[in-house]
Amino acid sequence: MHGINPTLPNPPDVDAYSRDEFMELMKKFWQDQDTIFEDFYNKIDANYYPLNNSIAWISKTMEELRRSWSIPNGFWEPKFTPSISVIGGKSRNPNFP
Repeated sequence: MHGINPTLPNPPDVDAYSRDEFMELMKKFWQDQDTIFEDFYNKIDANYYPLNNSIAWISKTMEELRRSWSIPNGFWEPKFTPSISVIGGKSRNPNFP
């Protein structure tokens, strides 16, 4: 590609911003960023903590009921086993083909 000379952009002004002006811009940027993060975390907290507290309350209430009624651990888990094997598809019941 002989003869093609790309034009370079004009170099930036050397004195576009002084150090103090740049530091002021960065300070404002960091403050705005902190505000955005704070708002975001407040929104998460407003949704998460009530839900978490509700779940914790339900768990605590169930545990208290279990203790007060002397319900043994594992009472709420199902006690049955399927009669047909999921893998083999054969019944464990000798009366069922």
